Amino acid sequence: MKRKEKFKLDADHQQIAFRDKDADPATVVGDNEFASLSEDRLACCSAEFIIQTGREGIVPIEVEVTESAPISNDGEWDHIAECSLRLSKGNLDLQSTTSSDGLKLKPGDYRARIFYGGLTTIDEAGLKGKDHYRVVFWPAKASKKEVIKRFVA
Repeated sequence: MKRKEKFKLDADHQQIAFRDKDADPATVVGDNEFASLSEDRLACCSAEFIIQTGREGIVPIEVEVTESAPISNDGEWDHIAECSLRLSKGNLDLQSTTSSDGLKLKPGDYRARIFYGGLTTIDEAGLKGKDHYRVVFWPAKASKKEVIKRFVA
């Protein structure tokens, strides 16, 4: 099973959420988890994670579903982080406050590795740039969030 989808979403407030569409609203990212968003560029809980993009506006996001963890060259990316996500019925929503899209996966527990590229291309106003994002999902037991490579501006 390998699948790739490309999306363009409006990163209003520099945020895109990936969430279990069927989850109880009480299981989404709360204030405690949200506090790590600016430092880690990722806030997560069992039913949702939010990525912090480098700018507001329409951003390209490639989503890939694989059988195992991706092999990647860390040098190609500015920031890399990982977290877990449970999809109770397999319905994944990608959302900002102004746009959304969705993807159907098998129900279960996943690990997601989020790759952030082009962060150094963003202008001082934070509105223009060639930033891009790749999110790879694979079946895996839930485990703690991890920042693999940290971007320092």
